Amino acid sequence: MSIKEKSKDIHPVNFWDKDGYKADLERINGDIEHAALFAKCFQERSVIESEYAKKLTKWRDNYSGQFKKTTLYGTHQGACEQILETTQPVIRIHEHMSRALVNQCVTETNEWKKNTYKPKVFGGYKEYEDLDKEYAKAQKKWNKINDKLTAQKKQYHKLVSLQKMSDGAESEAKMADLKVSEEKYKNLLVEVEQMAPIHVAEMKRVHNRSQTYAQKKIEFLSSLFRDYVGITDLSKYDQKLAEQTRMGNDAINSIDIASDLETWNVRVNFEKDLVLPDFEPEESKHAAVNMNGNNNNGTIRSTKSIKIEDPGIEPVRKSSGEVRRESFDGSSTQKVYALYDYEPKSEGELELTAGMEFVRLSNADEQGWCEGVTANGRKGHFPSTYASPIVP
Repeated sequence: MSIKEKSKDIHPVNFWDKDGYKADLERINGDIEHAALFAKCFQERSVIESEYAKKLTKWRDNYSGQFKKTTLYGTHQGACEQILETTQPVIRIHEHMSRALVNQCVTETNEWKKNTYKPKVFGGYKEYEDLDKEYAKAQKKWNKINDKLTAQKKQYHKLVSLQKMSDGAESEAKMADLKVSEEKYKNLLVEVEQMAPIHVAEMKRVHNRSQTYAQKKIEFLSSLFRDYVGITDLSKYDQKLAEQTRMGNDAINSIDIASDLETWNVRVNFEKDLVLPDFEPEESKHAAVNMNGNNNNGTIRSTKSIKIEDPGIEPVRKSSGEVRRESFDGSSTQKVYALYDYEPKSEGELELTAGMEFVRLSNADEQGWCEGVTANGRKGHFPSTYASPIVP
């Protein structure tokens, strides 16, 4: 069913009936109400776009914080953060749509209503009142003569009934009155016929003014709908949406599995020597050496150790080519170098540049953060997976 077929009058009226013109007045009131309704409609759509952008932002920030507290590390940790950042182009799109709907659709609707319809001090609108007065003036003479015609018609029909019920001399008298009434009735019909063209012309003039109001409203709505469709047309954001896909693919391609596995080995000191306990005489049982080579009073005893050889990882070698056993004294303070660039995300974090050397002041906490100090004396925290010990 077409729009035209659906647009049937809810209250069928005949414009040429008495007070039939009031449908034009009701249309003006309806147009004023429509303006408020459209402004509310587009305002709510703007809120929907804004709330969606806010929810996306909240979702991104929430999981970004949660993932930072997990055991993710290395390149796949970075990829995770980049995947969450792919929401940024979408957030910007919906924020833009929200602002545009208010600045264009809502504001323009309110301005159009303000400039088109002038409210009166004691209620109502000037356009409605002016049109009502013009219609009333155009119908004044027409209604007056039609009222006379209606009254004369009733009198004539009454006399016809009385004449039929009378007889003799009375009937002849009634007949005379009937002829006079009939003549007046016919004369009024002639007057109505003569006045009709003038009445029609005047009513059409006022109706055309009403149609002008409606034409301007429909033209405005056509422009308003065009603005709305343009604002919400997602195809014009193809380039920004493609940016989201590009960011996602870059994040995936940045994952280096071999690098992450090596990073984990460094993180857990997999390449360090396995420390074996020495034989302890009976008299030294109160100063037993623990598995790290430290006895109870803090001194270090020599221990045997076995180097763990990983067939997938080359052992650390001296420049002469001989295999060298790394040693670690268990202290949390150690010279390290940055494996990757790191941009601080909050106050108190160190900025790292791949290859820079600095000192780690503490081992990783439960969340995988260490404290360190740079060569210029700046202290702060950094992800433990972003640094590796410097081999002397």
